[in-house]
Amino acid sequence: RPVRRAGPPARRAAVASAGASYSIHVLLVPFVSIPDAPFSQGQVIRVAFLERALYLLKETVAADVEEACFGCTLDAEGAAYANAAFAIIYAFDLDAGTLRYGARGYRFGLLECGAMTQQAALVANQQGFGSCLFGGFADSQLASVLGLRPQAMLVSCVQVFGESNCP
Repeated sequence: RPVRRAGPPARRAAVASAGASYSIHVLLVPFVSIPDAPFSQGQVIRVAFLERALYLLKETVAADVEEACFGCTLDAEGAAYANAAFAIIYAFDLDAGTLRYGARGYRFGLLECGAMTQQAALVANQQGFGSCLFGGFADSQLASVLGLRPQAMLVSCVQVFGESNCP
């Protein structure tokens, strides 16, 4: 039988659970122009899940993002990600992630990031696209290009999407 507390109802916690804290910020960076899309090539778009909205975070040049992510531009000869259409960049918000759980919140953030990348890869595959997940980027350079404060927002990984090479 549940125990009832005397007094007014408890206030809603600032962070209900590790998942509801949204300590992972999802950023969309298109590398190609998409007709009738509400964003354009090279912009940094923040995906706000709770509001179901897209927000322009920064006007940037796609080549700067490509250089920070891949070490070269996508049109460079032999570029490994030449067929990339867009990237989803996952950044961990230290304040939101550690507010309730302290240092353990960082681990929860990594787990959340892994679940999000897995779901994105599955959906992309169902739609006939391929994805590649990697973390070999210049942290501070990428954060600067994206308009993030490197001390507060840690870029966890970059997931690139494009044409699938699988039949």
